Amino acid sequence: MEAMLIVLIVMVAVIIAFNAANRKNSASPASRRPVRRPEFVPYDRSKLPPRLGLLHGVPLADTENRLLQAFDDAFGNRVVERMLDRYPRMSVDEAECRLFELKRYFLMGALLRSTPMFSDEVDDVWHEMLMFTREYERFGQSFVGATIHHAPHAGKTEMPGERAWFDWLYAHLFEATPYSSRLWHGFCRYPMDRGQLKLLAEGDPAELRQKYFHAERADAYPDIGMTIERLIRQAKEELRYAGEQTHFEREQAVPDYVSGALLGVSAAMLFYSMSDSGSFEQGMEQVLTPEEEEQLRKNEDTSSGCSYSSCSYGSSDDQGGRDNDGGRGGDGGYDSGDSGGSGGSDHGDGGSSSCSSSSGSSCGSSCGGGGD
Repeated sequence: MEAMLIVLIVMVAVIIAFNAANRKNSASPASRRPVRRPEFVPYDRSKLPPRLGLLHGVPLADTENRLLQAFDDAFGNRVVERMLDRYPRMSVDEAECRLFELKRYFLMGALLRSTPMFSDEVDDVWHEMLMFTREYERFGQSFVGATIHHAPHAGKTEMPGERAWFDWLYAHLFEATPYSSRLWHGFCRYPMDRGQLKLLAEGDPAELRQKYFHAERADAYPDIGMTIERLIRQAKEELRYAGEQTHFEREQAVPDYVSGALLGVSAAMLFYSMSDSGSFEQGMEQVLTPEEEEQLRKNEDTSSGCSYSSCSYGSSDDQGGRDNDGGRGGDGGYDSGDSGGSGGSDHGDGGSSSCSSSSGSSCGSSCGGGGD
Protein backbone atom coordinates (compact mmCIF):
# COMPACT_ATOMS: atom_id res chain seq x y z
CA MET A 1 0.00 0.00 0.00
CA GLU A 2 2.84 2.36 0.91
CA ALA A 3 4.61 1.56 -2.34
CA MET A 4 1.50 2.38 -4.36
CA LEU A 5 1.09 5.69 -2.51
CA ILE A 6 4.71 6.63 -3.19
CA VAL A 7 4.30 5.79 -6.89
CA LEU A 8 1.12 7.90 -7.04
CA ILE A 9 2.84 10.87 -5.41
CA VAL A 10 5.77 10.63 -7.82
CA MET A 11 3.42 10.46 -10.83
CA VAL A 12 1.52 13.57 -9.66
CA ALA A 13 4.81 15.43 -9.16
CA VAL A 14 5.99 14.45 -12.65
CA ILE A 15 2.70 15.64 -14.22
CA ILE A 16 2.88 18.97 -12.41
CA ALA A 17 6.50 19.51 -13.48
CA PHE A 18 5.69 18.54 -17.09
CA ASN A 19 2.77 21.01 -17.30
CA ALA A 20 4.85 23.80 -15.81
CA ALA A 21 7.61 23.19 -18.38
CA ASN A 22 5.10 23.24 -21.23
CA ARG A 23 3.65 26.55 -20.06
CA LYS A 24 7.13 28.05 -19.85
CA ASN A 25 8.16 26.83 -23.31
CA SER A 26 4.92 27.92 -24.95
CA ALA A 27 5.18 31.47 -23.64
CA SER A 28 6.35 33.99 -26.23
CA PRO A 29 9.43 36.15 -25.56
CA ALA A 30 7.17 39.19 -25.31
CA SER A 31 4.98 37.56 -22.68
CA ARG A 32 8.00 36.40 -20.65
CA ARG A 33 9.52 39.84 -20.67
CA PRO A 34 8.59 41.82 -17.55
CA VAL A 35 6.41 44.81 -18.37
CA ARG A 36 7.33 48.04 -16.65
CA ARG A 37 3.98 49.62 -15.91
CA PRO A 38 4.13 53.39 -15.50
CA GLU A 39 2.49 54.75 -12.42
CA PHE A 40 -0.52 56.96 -13.02
CA VAL A 41 0.31 60.56 -12.13
CA PRO A 42 -2.79 62.57 -11.14
CA TYR A 43 -3.31 65.73 -13.13
CA ASP A 44 -1.87 68.78 -11.39
CA ARG A 45 -1.85 72.05 -13.30
CA SER A 46 0.77 73.46 -10.91
CA LYS A 47 3.28 71.09 -12.56
CA LEU A 48 2.79 72.70 -15.98
CA PRO A 49 5.71 74.87 -17.13
CA PRO A 50 5.37 78.66 -17.33
CA ARG A 51 3.54 80.02 -20.33
CA LEU A 52 3.66 77.22 -22.96
CA GLY A 53 6.97 75.68 -21.95
CA LEU A 54 9.00 76.51 -25.06
CA LEU A 55 12.47 75.01 -25.00
CA HIS A 56 15.32 77.41 -24.38
CA GLY A 57 16.48 78.93 -27.65
CA VAL A 58 13.22 78.47 -29.58
CA PRO A 59 12.67 82.01 -30.97
CA LEU A 60 8.87 81.88 -30.91
CA ALA A 61 8.17 84.22 -27.98
CA ASP A 62 6.25 86.86 -29.97
CA THR A 63 3.83 84.32 -31.43
CA GLU A 64 3.50 82.69 -28.02
CA ASN A 65 2.60 86.11 -26.58
CA ARG A 66 -0.05 86.69 -29.24
CA LEU A 67 -1.61 83.30 -28.56
CA LEU A 68 -1.72 83.80 -24.79
CA GLN A 69 -3.18 87.28 -25.15
CA ALA A 70 -5.76 86.14 -27.71
CA PHE A 71 -6.68 83.07 -25.64
CA ASP A 72 -6.95 84.98 -22.38
CA ASP A 73 -7.92 83.61 -18.97
CA ALA A 74 -11.54 84.69 -19.29
CA PHE A 75 -12.00 82.73 -22.53
CA GLY A 76 -10.05 79.78 -21.17
CA ASN A 77 -12.16 79.67 -18.01
CA ARG A 78 -15.36 79.53 -20.04
CA VAL A 79 -14.00 76.65 -22.12
CA VAL A 80 -12.96 74.79 -18.96
CA GLU A 81 -16.43 75.33 -17.47
CA ARG A 82 -17.99 73.72 -20.52
CA MET A 83 -15.64 70.77 -20.22
CA LEU A 84 -16.58 70.29 -16.57
CA ASP A 85 -20.28 70.52 -17.40
CA ARG A 86 -19.81 67.96 -20.13
CA TYR A 87 -17.75 65.62 -17.96
CA PRO A 88 -18.81 65.97 -14.30
CA ARG A 89 -16.10 63.53 -13.14
CA MET A 90 -13.30 65.49 -14.76
CA SER A 91 -11.12 67.55 -12.44
CA VAL A 92 -10.30 71.18 -13.09
CA ASP A 93 -6.64 70.20 -13.28
CA GLU A 94 -7.27 67.68 -16.06
CA ALA A 95 -9.31 70.21 -18.03
CA GLU A 96 -6.54 72.79 -17.64
CA CYS A 97 -3.88 70.30 -18.75
CA ARG A 98 -5.91 69.44 -21.84
CA LEU A 99 -6.36 73.13 -22.60
CA PHE A 100 -2.62 73.66 -22.19
CA GLU A 101 -1.89 71.04 -24.87
CA LEU A 102 -4.48 72.59 -27.19
CA LYS A 103 -2.67 75.92 -26.95
CA ARG A 104 0.56 74.15 -27.85
CA TYR A 105 -1.21 72.55 -30.80
CA PHE A 106 -2.35 75.97 -32.04
CA LEU A 107 1.20 77.24 -31.73
CA MET A 108 2.45 74.35 -33.87
CA GLY A 109 -0.31 75.13 -36.36
CA ALA A 110 1.04 78.66 -36.74
CA LEU A 111 4.25 77.16 -38.13
CA LEU A 112 3.01 74.32 -40.30
CA ARG A 113 1.19 73.96 -43.57
CA SER A 114 -0.97 71.19 -42.15
CA THR A 115 -1.37 70.08 -38.55
CA PRO A 116 -3.27 66.82 -37.95
CA MET A 117 -4.91 66.29 -34.57
CA PHE A 118 -3.76 63.10 -32.86
CA SER A 119 -5.51 63.37 -29.49
CA ASP A 120 -9.19 62.89 -28.86
CA GLU A 121 -8.76 64.42 -25.40
CA VAL A 122 -7.20 67.60 -26.77
CA ASP A 123 -9.61 67.75 -29.68
CA ASP A 124 -12.49 67.56 -27.21
CA VAL A 125 -11.41 70.90 -25.74
CA TRP A 126 -11.28 72.36 -29.24
CA HIS A 127 -14.88 71.30 -29.77
CA GLU A 128 -15.97 73.15 -26.64
CA MET A 129 -13.97 76.18 -27.72
CA LEU A 130 -15.82 76.23 -31.04
CA MET A 131 -19.11 76.71 -29.22
CA PHE A 132 -18.09 80.30 -28.43
CA THR A 133 -18.30 81.45 -32.02
CA ARG A 134 -17.56 85.16 -31.55
CA GLU A 135 -14.73 84.60 -29.10
CA TYR A 136 -13.28 81.86 -31.28
CA GLU A 137 -13.26 84.08 -34.36
CA ARG A 138 -11.64 86.91 -32.41
CA PHE A 139 -9.03 84.47 -31.12
CA GLY A 140 -7.98 83.41 -34.61
CA GLN A 141 -7.87 86.97 -35.92
CA SER A 142 -5.77 88.17 -32.97
CA PHE A 143 -3.46 85.17 -33.08
CA VAL A 144 -2.70 84.67 -36.78
CA GLY A 145 -4.93 87.19 -38.54
CA ALA A 146 -7.37 84.55 -39.77
CA THR A 147 -10.13 82.23 -38.59
CA ILE A 148 -8.88 78.72 -37.78
CA HIS A 149 -11.41 76.26 -39.19
CA HIS A 150 -12.05 72.80 -37.82
CA ALA A 151 -13.08 70.56 -40.69
CA PRO A 152 -12.59 66.80 -40.32
CA HIS A 153 -12.17 64.61 -43.38
CA ALA A 154 -14.73 61.91 -44.06
CA GLY A 155 -13.57 58.40 -43.32
CA LYS A 156 -10.67 56.96 -41.36
CA THR A 157 -7.14 58.04 -42.05
CA GLU A 158 -3.93 56.27 -41.07
CA MET A 159 -1.11 58.80 -40.79
CA PRO A 160 1.98 57.16 -39.20
CA GLY A 161 4.45 59.30 -41.15
CA GLU A 162 2.62 62.50 -40.28
CA ARG A 163 2.44 61.42 -36.64
CA ALA A 164 6.21 60.85 -36.55
CA TRP A 165 6.80 64.33 -38.02
CA PHE A 166 4.39 65.84 -35.48
CA ASP A 167 6.25 64.13 -32.63
CA TRP A 168 9.65 65.30 -33.85
CA LEU A 169 8.45 68.90 -34.07
CA TYR A 170 6.76 68.77 -30.66
CA ALA A 171 9.98 67.49 -29.09
CA HIS A 172 11.98 70.35 -30.62
CA LEU A 173 9.56 73.05 -29.51
CA PHE A 174 8.29 72.13 -26.05
CA GLU A 175 9.38 70.91 -22.68
CA ALA A 176 7.53 67.68 -21.89
CA THR A 177 5.07 67.84 -19.00
CA PRO A 178 4.09 64.85 -16.81
CA TYR A 179 0.91 64.61 -18.90
CA SER A 180 2.08 65.29 -22.47
CA SER A 181 2.65 61.66 -23.40
CA ARG A 182 -0.63 60.61 -21.81
CA LEU A 183 -2.70 63.22 -23.64
CA TRP A 184 -0.97 62.63 -27.00
CA HIS A 185 -0.94 58.83 -26.45
CA GLY A 186 2.80 58.37 -26.54
CA PHE A 187 5.50 59.95 -28.69
CA CYS A 188 7.91 58.60 -31.30
CA ARG A 189 6.17 55.26 -31.77
CA TYR A 190 6.21 55.37 -35.59
CA PRO A 191 9.12 55.67 -38.03
CA MET A 192 9.36 58.72 -40.21
CA ASP A 193 8.72 58.29 -43.90
CA ARG A 194 11.92 57.41 -45.81
CA GLY A 195 11.06 59.84 -48.60
CA GLN A 196 10.60 62.68 -46.13
CA LEU A 197 13.86 61.81 -44.41
CA LYS A 198 15.71 61.99 -47.72
CA LEU A 199 14.09 65.32 -48.56
CA LEU A 200 14.88 66.76 -45.13
CA ALA A 201 18.50 65.62 -45.42
CA GLU A 202 19.14 66.71 -48.99
CA GLY A 203 16.49 69.31 -49.79
CA ASP A 204 17.10 73.01 -50.12
CA PRO A 205 15.93 74.87 -46.99
CA ALA A 206 13.73 77.15 -49.08
CA GLU A 207 12.05 74.11 -50.63
CA LEU A 208 11.50 72.53 -47.22
CA ARG A 209 10.08 75.76 -45.83
CA GLN A 210 7.57 75.93 -48.66
CA LYS A 211 6.60 72.26 -48.50
CA TYR A 212 6.24 71.67 -44.76
CA PHE A 213 5.86 75.08 -43.18
CA HIS A 214 3.75 78.19 -43.58
CA ALA A 215 6.08 80.35 -45.66
CA GLU A 216 3.67 83.26 -45.95
CA ARG A 217 3.20 83.44 -42.20
CA ALA A 218 6.97 83.22 -41.75
CA ASP A 219 7.26 86.36 -43.88
CA ALA A 220 4.63 88.14 -41.79
CA TYR A 221 6.03 87.16 -38.38
CA PRO A 222 9.85 87.18 -38.06
CA ASP A 223 9.93 84.86 -35.03
CA ILE A 224 8.02 82.21 -37.00
CA GLY A 225 10.54 82.51 -39.81
CA MET A 226 13.47 82.13 -37.40
CA THR A 227 11.86 79.11 -35.75
CA ILE A 228 11.30 77.41 -39.10
CA GLU A 229 14.94 78.00 -40.04
CA ARG A 230 16.03 76.53 -36.71
CA LEU A 231 13.87 73.41 -37.13
CA ILE A 232 15.15 72.77 -40.66
CA ARG A 233 18.73 73.17 -39.48
CA GLN A 234 18.18 70.82 -36.53
CA ALA A 235 16.60 68.19 -38.76
CA LYS A 236 19.55 68.28 -41.14
CA GLU A 237 22.09 68.10 -38.29
CA GLU A 238 20.38 65.14 -36.64
CA LEU A 239 20.02 63.28 -39.94
CA ARG A 240 23.69 63.89 -40.72
CA TYR A 241 24.61 62.56 -37.29
CA ALA A 242 22.34 59.53 -37.75
CA GLY A 243 23.90 58.74 -41.10
CA GLU A 244 27.41 58.76 -39.61
CA GLN A 245 26.67 56.37 -36.73
CA THR A 246 26.62 52.59 -36.66
CA HIS A 247 24.68 52.52 -33.39
CA PHE A 248 22.63 55.06 -31.51
CA GLU A 249 23.98 56.86 -28.43
CA ARG A 250 21.27 58.98 -26.91
CA GLU A 251 23.67 61.12 -24.89
CA GLN A 252 25.49 62.28 -28.04
CA ALA A 253 22.51 62.59 -30.38
CA VAL A 254 21.58 66.21 -29.69
CA PRO A 255 24.81 67.86 -28.44
CA ASP A 256 24.03 71.34 -29.78
CA TYR A 257 20.69 71.89 -28.07
CA VAL A 258 19.47 72.20 -24.53
CA SER A 259 18.69 68.66 -23.48
CA GLY A 260 15.07 67.66 -23.10
CA ALA A 261 13.37 64.40 -22.25
CA LEU A 262 11.88 64.08 -25.73
CA LEU A 263 14.85 65.36 -27.74
CA GLY A 264 16.88 62.19 -27.30
CA VAL A 265 13.86 60.03 -28.06
CA SER A 266 13.07 62.00 -31.22
CA ALA A 267 16.70 61.73 -32.35
CA ALA A 268 16.48 57.98 -31.83
CA MET A 269 13.30 57.96 -33.91
CA LEU A 270 15.22 59.53 -36.81
CA PHE A 271 18.12 57.11 -36.42
CA TYR A 272 16.00 53.97 -36.32
CA SER A 273 13.73 55.27 -39.10
CA MET A 274 16.83 55.18 -41.31
CA SER A 275 17.81 51.71 -40.12
CA ASP A 276 16.90 48.41 -41.69
CA SER A 277 13.24 47.55 -41.81
CA GLY A 278 11.98 45.78 -38.71
CA SER A 279 14.53 47.23 -36.30
CA PHE A 280 12.55 50.34 -35.38
CA GLU A 281 10.50 48.92 -32.52
CA GLN A 282 13.43 46.97 -31.09
CA GLY A 283 15.72 49.99 -31.23
CA MET A 284 13.20 52.41 -29.74
CA GLU A 285 12.56 50.11 -26.79
CA GLN A 286 16.14 50.81 -25.71
CA VAL A 287 15.61 54.55 -25.39
CA LEU A 288 11.94 54.97 -24.46
CA THR A 289 10.81 55.77 -20.96
CA PRO A 290 8.64 53.13 -19.23
CA GLU A 291 5.50 55.05 -20.19
CA GLU A 292 6.60 55.39 -23.83
CA GLU A 293 7.65 51.75 -23.97
CA GLU A 294 4.25 50.66 -22.74
CA GLN A 295 2.55 52.79 -25.40
CA LEU A 296 4.81 51.26 -28.05
CA ARG A 297 3.92 47.76 -26.86
CA LYS A 298 0.21 48.62 -27.05
CA ASN A 299 0.74 49.64 -30.66
CA GLU A 300 2.53 46.36 -31.45
CA ASP A 301 -0.31 44.36 -29.95
CA THR A 302 -2.99 46.11 -32.00
CA SER A 303 -3.32 45.05 -35.60
CA SER A 304 -5.09 48.13 -36.90
CA GLY A 305 -3.71 50.69 -34.48
CA CYS A 306 -6.95 52.65 -34.60
CA SER A 307 -10.61 52.39 -33.93
CA TYR A 308 -12.96 54.81 -35.57
CA SER A 309 -16.13 56.70 -34.78
CA SER A 310 -17.72 59.68 -36.46
CA CYS A 311 -18.74 63.13 -35.46
CA SER A 312 -20.21 66.02 -37.40
CA TYR A 313 -19.81 69.75 -37.35
CA GLY A 314 -22.46 72.17 -38.40
CA SER A 315 -23.62 75.55 -37.17
CA SER A 316 -22.35 77.24 -34.03
CA ASP A 317 -24.99 75.57 -31.89
CA ASP A 318 -24.10 72.07 -33.07
CA GLN A 319 -22.88 70.02 -30.12
CA GLY A 320 -20.27 68.11 -32.05
CA GLY A 321 -22.18 64.91 -32.73
CA ARG A 322 -20.81 63.14 -29.67
CA ASP A 323 -22.23 59.92 -28.48
CA ASN A 324 -24.02 59.56 -25.16
CA ASP A 325 -20.98 58.71 -23.09
CA GLY A 326 -18.99 61.64 -24.41
CA GLY A 327 -16.82 59.41 -26.59
CA ARG A 328 -15.36 61.10 -29.59
CA GLY A 329 -12.30 60.85 -31.65
CA GLY A 330 -9.17 62.76 -32.36
CA ASP A 331 -10.66 63.72 -35.65
CA GLY A 332 -9.72 67.31 -36.01
CA GLY A 333 -6.73 69.16 -37.23
CA TYR A 334 -6.17 72.30 -39.14
CA ASP A 335 -4.25 73.50 -42.12
CA SER A 336 -2.80 76.83 -41.12
CA GLY A 337 -2.45 77.94 -44.70
CA ASP A 338 -4.48 80.85 -46.02
CA SER A 339 -7.03 80.28 -48.75
CA GLY A 340 -5.32 78.94 -51.80
CA GLY A 341 -2.27 77.74 -49.90
CA SER A 342 -0.81 74.35 -50.62
CA GLY A 343 -0.76 71.60 -48.08
CA GLY A 344 -3.17 69.00 -49.33
CA SER A 345 -5.90 69.85 -46.82
CA ASP A 346 -9.55 70.62 -47.05
CA HIS A 347 -10.57 74.20 -46.32
CA GLY A 348 -13.77 75.13 -44.61
CA ASP A 349 -15.65 74.17 -41.53
CA GLY A 350 -18.10 71.58 -42.76
CA GLY A 351 -17.78 67.85 -43.17
CA SER A 352 -18.38 64.76 -41.15
CA SER A 353 -16.80 61.62 -39.79
CA SER A 354 -13.42 61.31 -38.24
CA CYS A 355 -10.62 59.15 -36.97
CA SER A 356 -10.70 58.24 -33.34
CA SER A 357 -8.01 56.17 -31.71
CA SER A 358 -8.15 54.56 -28.34
CA SER A 359 -4.38 54.28 -28.46
CA GLY A 360 -3.81 57.62 -30.09
CA SER A 361 -1.68 55.85 -32.67
CA SER A 362 -1.34 57.27 -36.16
CA CYS A 363 -4.86 58.48 -36.74
CA GLY A 364 -5.63 62.02 -37.68
CA SER A 365 -6.93 64.33 -40.34
CA SER A 366 -6.04 67.84 -41.24
CA CYS A 367 -8.52 70.64 -41.50
CA GLY A 368 -8.82 73.90 -43.31
CA GLY A 369 -7.46 76.99 -41.65
CA GLY A 370 -6.93 80.59 -42.52
CA GLY A 371 -9.38 83.12 -43.77
CA ASP A 372 -12.24 82.49 -46.11
